[in-house]
Amino acid sequence: MGRRWPTNAAGQTYGSLSDVDEAGDEPDLYLAQATNGRTGYLNRAECEAATGGTVSTLEEAAAWNRRLADLAAAGETISVPVYAEDGRTVVGRFEFANPAQGRVRPRPQRPPRSE
Repeated sequence: MGRRWPTNAAGQTYGSLSDVDEAGDEPDLYLAQATNGRTGYLNRAECEAATGGTVSTLEEAAAWNRRLADLAAAGETISVPVYAEDGRTVVGRFEFANPAQGRVRPRPQRPPRSE
């Protein structure tokens, strides 16, 4: 049996991912720092959905990649709420890096002018 995590009033477990003893034993809410500097918890299910963790078919994967490309083109990020320990009170937002924003397409090079 894995670690026994503390539980909030809603029955959600919470803690730091650095305390995970074995795969599959992550808490429902895990410790994170919001973009506003406040510390709180990310909802595991929301993070999985926001980062493509729920994609299970080739069609879903293609749609996910299109979404990432669209967000990158618009200069937008993927973010989820950061909650207080109760799992309800929003204390900030957490932004994920968009892998599509890391793709750099080289500019076409013009041949040098001959004089």
